[in-house]
Amino acid sequence: MKWAEVRSACEAELKKAGIEQPGRVVLDWFDDEFGLASRKGDEQIPKANLVTINEQLERLILGEPLAYVTGISHFYGYELEVGEGVLIPRPETEELVRWILEAFPKHSKLRYADLCTGSGCIAAALGLQRLTWTGVAVDISPHAIAFTEANIRKHDLGDLLTVRQADVLSGEVLPKGEQFDLLVSNPPYIPDGDWDRVQKSVADWEPHIALKVENTDPLLFYKALCVSAKQHLCKGGWLYVECNDVYAKDVAHLLRGEGFSEVEIFMDMQGKERHVRGRR
Repeated sequence: MKWAEVRSACEAELKKAGIEQPGRVVLDWFDDEFGLASRKGDEQIPKANLVTINEQLERLILGEPLAYVTGISHFYGYELEVGEGVLIPRPETEELVRWILEAFPKHSKLRYADLCTGSGCIAAALGLQRLTWTGVAVDISPHAIAFTEANIRKHDLGDLLTVRQADVLSGEVLPKGEQFDLLVSNPPYIPDGDWDRVQKSVADWEPHIALKVENTDPLLFYKALCVSAKQHLCKGGWLYVECNDVYAKDVAHLLRGEGFSEVEIFMDMQGKERHVRGRR
């Protein structure tokens, strides 16, 4: 069979299974798994590739996210390794990275910590964009830590980034006495009451530990981040966080109440209040 025939057949199967934007999924899938050669429609597909396609097609039909099927996610122009047990990086989080980079000169020297790092996407993107910065990536999940370490190796960031397994809620997330110019976090922020807004593929496949927070206190992680900021943020340093759009104003109010100045809310590409920053 030829690439064009197989692409068409896969698209039809995904459409039949109710997968959104099946043509886009197939294009991204084949590019990531087989490279640009798969776009040459008149060439024959090697038998080994056909076996892989059939196996992966079954997983996609069942609703498994494409990033888990291929093991690849794209974030801020970089390729990252992902898999079950780690949150798939989002375009909205790329906007948080962009907001940070726009605020600091390109050749500045800065020490940062990415708390609740997940795949390490924020930490890696900042490190790759600012080679004069050094940082720490922290997460409670051993699955996340494994992927963060893999992505640091993948992009040769070992001299700039270290990894630490710790619980942001423990109050001991960073080594005692260590100081940073920037703390950034995309913590869990979806309470049970908002869970019906979560896409089925996300709820079914992605780690709830990276998404859900107790209904009794949807600002739980932001309160813990303020504690860490008081302990580890240099005077004049910045805290940047991603938020549930429902609670962005509450997060901003929390930061002001904790003594942060220059508190701002940033709207994402969908016009939702998504990110908050404040200065110690």
